[in-house]
Amino acid sequence: MSLIPVISWAVVVFVHIMMVSLNKSNNYLCLVSVHDALMRGHAGVYQIDVVADGTPVNKLSGHFVEQGAELSTSVTLKSKTRAVVDQDTTVLHIPVRPPVHIGIFGGGLDAQPIAQMAQTLGWKVSVFDERTAYARTYDFPGCQIIKYSALIPLLQRQVLCVDTTASTPSTLR
Repeated sequence: MSLIPVISWAVVVFVHIMMVSLNKSNNYLCLVSVHDALMRGHAGVYQIDVVADGTPVNKLSGHFVEQGAELSTSVTLKSKTRAVVDQDTTVLHIPVRPPVHIGIFGGGLDAQPIAQMAQTLGWKVSVFDERTAYARTYDFPGCQIIKYSALIPLLQRQVLCVDTTASTPSTLR
């Protein structure tokens, strides 16, 4: 681990950088399980041991705890990385969550900057539009384009109309 001084507003802060080799002997620090959870849309906490310089690679370990039964606290946008010190070991707890996924309904010119801003924030973007001249891959690079004209009849049959005077909801026609 190296100490690198960072000077900011006339205050010297030392930043610890731990460069770790990923290989079969340390099971790639269990980062495959982090990837798999994120691809399924699950959040959790990645835990990695903070070790001293010269520690053998096969002595390093990482562990991912998925949000749910194993994890008592939930991972939110405000979750922070923290170091947990227990007698002679320090474990870094890093909250990990899948990106925010937004849907933009309508693929006109006004939706393009919204999609760009969302992608700049690291969000997943899906653009829904039934019109063939709108919501083209060319206009929305990196976005998932969904032409939902074939889905409209299905959706209309499934949407419930809430009538406050009726005792049961009725289906839209």
